[in-house]
Amino acid sequence: MAEANLLTLITLLPTDKELFSVTIQPLLCSDALQLDTDQPHTRPLDGVNTDAHCLGKNPPDHIDIVSIPTCSPQTESAGDRNRRWHPEFTDSFKRAASDDSLVRHHYAIFVLANFRVLRDSLPGGLSGIFMPLPVGSKYPNFVSISYYGRPKGAARALNHWSLPGEQISPGEEMSTFGHVTSLDPSTSRGPAQAYMLGFTVSRLPRDTTRWRQPQGLADFQLQVAHYGSNSAELIFGQTGRQND
Repeated sequence: MAEANLLTLITLLPTDKELFSVTIQPLLCSDALQLDTDQPHTRPLDGVNTDAHCLGKNPPDHIDIVSIPTCSPQTESAGDRNRRWHPEFTDSFKRAASDDSLVRHHYAIFVLANFRVLRDSLPGGLSGIFMPLPVGSKYPNFVSISYYGRPKGAARALNHWSLPGEQISPGEEMSTFGHVTSLDPSTSRGPAQAYMLGFTVSRLPRDTTRWRQPQGLADFQLQVAHYGSNSAELIFGQTGRQND
């Protein structure tokens, strides 16, 4: 398979004109990463910014959502609960939010989907959503958080990605810039055929303001699927919910 220079953006225009438009960039797995390519400056994230003229006379100023199906194994650390996200992905999240070369992605959220276990029995589970916003305060117990930041007042401490599910010590204040939210892998063990994490993005990052607390995810739902009576139809039932 040879590399191709292809950019696709989907802009949704609501019929209710009181609502804003939403621009989505669909990508496949490694297309979101800063990997070597056959030709320089041809990565899809960079191309939307450097070659925006190919998108028409009025390309979108902001990419709101980057949607990525993945098929990548994860590194396990201290058991299933603390599976580490690939550093290539977390580096892309940080770069999109901060690098001037990706200015159209500064407010983008990344939504990734993957299998919990891959075909060769390697642990998958690289599923979740990255938001370039500080960590919120209310998350249900079936959700795992990995944040980028450091303790407040620790001037010499380096910002870093925490382990998924790493608990913040009581009374410890954190300065966080962005975070990844995903279904806790320890929750999705059992006889069910599939587990899904549902949530509501209450406000897109480009619509936030420093005048009030940023609103990220809300209305968390845990859904579990079982086969129906004909052993072909998956039936989802909700087992957990938390409103923020």
